Amino acid sequence: MGKNIEVLLGVPNSEVIPLAVDPAKAESWVRTNIQPYFPAVNIKYLVVGNEISPNNDNNGLSFFLMSTLQNFQNSLSKAGLKDIKLTSSFDTSILRNPYMDVPSNISFVIESLEFLDPFLKFISSNGAPFMVNIYPYYAHVINPVGLDLDYALFNSSKGNLFEALLDSMYSALQKAGYASLEVVVAETGWPSAGGVSACVESQRIYVTKLLEQVKKGTPKNHNKPIETYLFSMFDEDIKGAPQIESHFGLFTPNKDLKFVFSGAFN
Repeated sequence: MGKNIEVLLGVPNSEVIPLAVDPAKAESWVRTNIQPYFPAVNIKYLVVGNEISPNNDNNGLSFFLMSTLQNFQNSLSKAGLKDIKLTSSFDTSILRNPYMDVPSNISFVIESLEFLDPFLKFISSNGAPFMVNIYPYYAHVINPVGLDLDYALFNSSKGNLFEALLDSMYSALQKAGYASLEVVVAETGWPSAGGVSACVESQRIYVTKLLEQVKKGTPKNHNKPIETYLFSMFDEDIKGAPQIESHFGLFTPNKDLKFVFSGAFN
């Protein structure tokens, strides 16, 4: 893998608590998972945990995230790897009424703001971005009338759900006093099977139009490209329930590309 290819490396939720309570484990993790590959592999971000929030099923981990980040910061510094940015990735459960109001009115849920404030200070001081997972598919399934398929698939004359959710995050950060933070989309995608509105054609439309969207920015950030990571490369055929989770890949497990799309990923 070339130096010019930037990589996002994740620390799974299952490791957050052990790494929080034992700083030596963070040092060992860095020695095992980063040092043998860096700088040949250009690891841009170390993303600690996924969708940790007091407002979802990962609420128990919210008490440990900052300790884990601090232990990793010390470990990276000790290893001379200060250029790797430390952050975490969040879902839309941290927002108040994200699907019921215009982006400019959106703010963080109070419980989330109390949890996020030390984290936001941490990434601000280290020049790291605020990472979010944006899935218009799930929002559409929850509210198929108010958030119709055209709005979710970039086919509406009234804008689209992806840009509305991203601008909602920017509005919430601004209200919390962190307007200067950059938002990076750590995950987004559309399933090709396994649920309502999930098919290869919808996936093709979403990915193709997403590529156009991220180049031009959003209403809140015109002409500013959006750093975005697509979920995922391959279908996860051995993943457990719900079934829909197994079908977000661009390729089948047999490495067959599901569709041909126009555009480029860079």
